[in-house]
Amino acid sequence: MDSGGTTIVILSNKTILKKIKEQELIIEPLKQSQLQSASIDLRIGNHFLTID
Repeated sequence: MDSGGTTIVILSNKTILKKIKEQELIIEPLKQSQLQSASIDLRIGNHFLTID
């Protein structure tokens, strides 16, 4: 638990896939390349801006 009383949970990629299959977790669209060992790389869009 952190100091705010919130429990922090880290899911393995197997657990993430299980929760997606059981519809406890919904991520659309999801590409297999986004799945890491204990995380999912999320994308907020196809375009980005860099500022010099």
